[in-house]
Amino acid sequence: MWGFEPMQVDLYLADNADFMQSILVTDPTTGDSITVPEGTEVFFRIGDQRWDGTVVGDQANFKIESEVADTVRRGARVQFCISIGEDDWVLTEGRVIRSAV
Repeated sequence: MWGFEPMQVDLYLADNADFMQSILVTDPTTGDSITVPEGTEVFFRIGDQRWDGTVVGDQANFKIESEVADTVRRGARVQFCISIGEDDWVLTEGRVIRSAV
């Protein structure tokens, strides 16, 4: 399904704040939203951490408490990944950008 180089997308984290994000899962060639199969996993790889999200239809949702988000250092490598069945894809990769609230 996804046979392309990951897009470069940085992840912005605010100090002392929960990380909440909703991502529309889209076809990389058409831009149309994709309803992913049941059992699909979405996650961020950040340094040595894995932040799991939930998928409902074509939406990937994340909520990471500030106590966890605050442990990630500025400049850490980040990848947004999707796993369907036995296939894993890195959709985006970048670095963590930090800001004070």
